[in-house]
Amino acid sequence: AARAARQAERDAREKDRELDLIRKQYLGEKKQKKKIVKPSEKFSRIFQFDWELTDDTSQDLNPLYASRMPLNAMFGRGYMAGIDMREQRKANGFIKALAEKRQELQRAAEREAGLQLAHAALLL
Repeated sequence: AARAARQAERDAREKDRELDLIRKQYLGEKKQKKKIVKPSEKFSRIFQFDWELTDDTSQDLNPLYASRMPLNAMFGRGYMAGIDMREQRKANGFIKALAEKRQELQRAAEREAGLQLAHAALLL
C-alpha cells in the first residue's frame, strides 16, 4: 500500500513536470531580465548628502574675495536682467551720476550753440 502511494506520488509529479514543459513550450518561458541600473541610481547609495562643517570650502579665507565688486553695466540700458529696474536705480548712483553728467554736457553744448547763434545774428 505504501509502495503504491509512493508510485502514485511519482506519477503525479511526473505528470506535473510534463504539463509544465508543455506550458513552457506553448506559452513561452518567462526569462529573467537583467536589471539595468540607471546612472542616477548607480551612485545613490554611495553619495552622502551630509558633510561636516569643517569640510565646507565655500567660505574663502582671503578677505579680498569676501565682498564682490558692484557691477556697472555700460552696455544696453545699463540694467541687469531679472532684477527690478526701480531697485537698481535706487541702489546704483552710478547711472544717476552718469545721466546728470550727460545732461550737464548737453546744456553746456546748447548754451554754446545759443551763444554762437546770437553772435551770428548780431553779425548779420
